[in-house]
Amino acid sequence: MASSIGNAVRTLAGINDARPRWNLSVAALYEEAVRRSEGTIAAGGPLVCRTSPHTGRSPGDKFFVKEPSSETNIAWSAVNRPMALEHFDALERDFLASLQGAELFVQDCHAGADPEFRLPVRIITEYAWHSLFARNLFLASPNAGAEAPQFTVIDSPSFRADPARHGTKSNVVIALNFAKRLVIIGGTSYAGEIKKAIFTALNYVLPLQGVLSMHCSANIGSEGDVALFFGLSGTGKTTLSSDPERGVDRRRRARVVRIAGCSTSRAGATRRRSSSRARPNRRFTRRPGGSERCSRTSSWTT
Repeated sequence: MASSIGNAVRTLAGINDARPRWNLSVAALYEEAVRRSEGTIAAGGPLVCRTSPHTGRSPGDKFFVKEPSSETNIAWSAVNRPMALEHFDALERDFLASLQGAELFVQDCHAGADPEFRLPVRIITEYAWHSLFARNLFLASPNAGAEAPQFTVIDSPSFRADPARHGTKSNVVIALNFAKRLVIIGGTSYAGEIKKAIFTALNYVLPLQGVLSMHCSANIGSEGDVALFFGLSGTGKTTLSSDPERGVDRRRRARVVRIAGCSTSRAGATRRRSSSRARPNRRFTRRPGGSERCSRTSSWTT
C-alpha cells in the first residue's frame, strides 16, 4: 500500500520522493502531532497548536490564477485577485521542489454530503495536525486512495513565497488554479486556509451546476420546513441550528445541505460540530497491538 500511495502522490502532485502517510486515523494523527512537537496537550486532552504570527486567514494573500477555463466566470476585484499563469507556474515548481523527500500527510475526503454534489478532495499537508484538522472537518472517503480527487490542496507552512518571482504580496500565498483543480497554500500555519480553499472551490463549482452555495447553517422541522442561519464566522450559526427537535434525521439533514446549498462540509455537520462544543471532547489512546480506545474527557472543543 505504501508504494502505491507514494506513486499516487508523486503522479498527482509532482512531488519527487515524497514519504506520504496516507489517511491516518484521528488517533494516529493526534499522536504524530505530539511526537513532532506540533502542539501541546492541554488539560483533559485537547491538542493546542500555535499558528503565530497568523491567528486568522490572510485574505490579502489569496489569488486566483487567470486562465482561459475560469477567467470569464470570476468577478475580478480587490478581493478576487488575479495571478498570472507564468507566476503560478514558477510558484508551483518552487513549491513542489521544496517538498521533495518530505514526510507528508494525505487525506482523501469529501466536501459536501449529497452524493450528487459532493466534491472528492485530496488534502496533502506538511503538518500532522493540519491533516487532523482536514479529517475532522471533511467527510472521510469510504474509497480512500481509489477515488480520483476533483480538487487537491497542498499545504506547506514552511514554504516562503517570493513576491518578485511568484507575483505575491508577501511570503504567504494561497493560490487557486481552477484549470488544474489545485490549491497551493504556503507560509502560514493557520489551518483554516484549507477549509476556506475548499469552500471557495465549492462556491465556484456548485453555481455552475445550478446549486446556490451559501455561508450558513441549516436545520429542518418535522413538517419539512427549512431554516437557514446566516452570519459571520463565529457568531453562532452552528449553535443556533442545533435544536434537538429539528434536523435529527441524517438523511433529512443531508437534503437540507443539498436544498440550501449550505457551505457546511458534511451531513450532520450542524449537529456534530455544534455538539462538539456542547459535549465533552474525546481522547484517543492506543492499546498494545495498535487497537484504539476512545474515552470521554472533561475538555471542550472550541
